Amino acid sequence: MPHAAVHFCDETDVLCEDCGYILNGLAEAGSCPECGQPIAQSLGNHRGPSYFEDAPSVRSFIVTTCQVLFRPTRFYRSLATRQASVQAVRFARLHRGVASVLFSFAAAGHVCLNSTMKAWARAFFNMLWERFYDEPVLFWLLIGPLSVIIYGLLVVVTRVAAALTSRLSAYQGVRLHRGVVLRGLGFHSATYVPGALLAAVTVVGYIAMLEYQIIIDPWSPGWASFRNFHSLFGGGCILCLVYLLVTYRIAMKNMMYANR
Repeated sequence: MPHAAVHFCDETDVLCEDCGYILNGLAEAGSCPECGQPIAQSLGNHRGPSYFEDAPSVRSFIVTTCQVLFRPTRFYRSLATRQASVQAVRFARLHRGVASVLFSFAAAGHVCLNSTMKAWARAFFNMLWERFYDEPVLFWLLIGPLSVIIYGLLVVVTRVAAALTSRLSAYQGVRLHRGVVLRGLGFHSATYVPGALLAAVTVVGYIAMLEYQIIIDPWSPGWASFRNFHSLFGGGCILCLVYLLVTYRIAMKNMMYANR
């Protein structure tokens, strides 16, 4: 059965930002023949650098982060897609760094809660320096290496996602090049932080309740049992994963027909 021909958009094509219709040769004062959106709204004059790129500061960093987290459609709809900047790279690195440290708190806490993983960790550090490592010392020793490993994983995930997204887009005839995708995913890295914070608070909070004997017997059935803790942690992970996927879709959807 023959397949329908897919039209691959050129970089110079002017697309309707609402539906992707090619507007080449049409008057700027007109409307898109497909969806009726004014052509002037698709020329990219409303797109520009992020607030952090325009004026790098602590305040602009926080404001841009809030825009990505709470108003992603508006943010990506107004973001220039074909503009590379050092500040955008710095924005992504800072968020990956913060998320990596928070994720490492959750991972180190899990190691300290699991007797088998705790024994493996102690054996590893004993090879470097033979002594007894109690739980607090072991926890803090794990933060550094885990942060580096998790940061590397986040970078790899970003690169793989960008490559897969651009290839799939090219296959479908959508103009979403790797550079555009990487720019979007760079700002999307801000969405790692809420999930990492939730994971860290859940694990470290549970350890604190054990330490201060708010929870006496975690093996007994009840609201504070290990089983409920893992259910809560797993539910939080699923919720954060859904949030990541939804915001990723919003980012790509609002960048794939951009003309600037």
